[in-house]
Amino acid sequence: GWAHEYSWLLYTAGKKVVSPHGNAYDFHCGAPVGVSEGWDDGIQGPHPNGGTWRLADGGKVNFNGSQVNYIEDPYGLRTTIEYQNGLRWRVTEPGGRCLVFTYNTTDPSDNTRLLTRVEAYDYYNGHRIDWVGYSYTNVDSGGRDPINGQPIIKKMLTGVTYSDGTSASYAYTTDNVQGTQNKMYPLL
Repeated sequence: GWAHEYSWLLYTAGKKVVSPHGNAYDFHCGAPVGVSEGWDDGIQGPHPNGGTWRLADGGKVNFNGSQVNYIEDPYGLRTTIEYQNGLRWRVTEPGGRCLVFTYNTTDPSDNTRLLTRVEAYDYYNGHRIDWVGYSYTNVDSGGRDPINGQPIIKKMLTGVTYSDGTSASYAYTTDNVQGTQNKMYPLL
């Protein structure tokens, strides 16, 4: 899936840490072997109330419960993350620039709120610097709900519009595997 740089997640009562790059550290079977990232307190196991996740470059990701409230770079500069209604709302960098996230659509299959716009501002004077917009389309995954047999429809990112007038578009298809079990997402 797609995630922005601030999408750190803490799942299953602190037993699983997921980075925005797709790395997943799962402590259900013990500490991950051969990785340089881990909990800053040295206890390599569940952290249900959050804690500080140390990055390989010396930076830190601070979890307050399951949400990240700041990311500290190796030099001690903090990028703060604020939430509204449980969703990332504003990310402010040490230099004063900030990103404001807007969620104006919902995936009908699981009621996930989807990002529809990101605006960049100079936090100190309120001047908007840049923006990007995201649009979505309902797409059949090719799978069927195991309970009611209905098609699994997912709202997928199909368009991106940039402030300079450029854009990108995406199309999806079902996979070529026979059967409909476990087909949750269409392929890009």
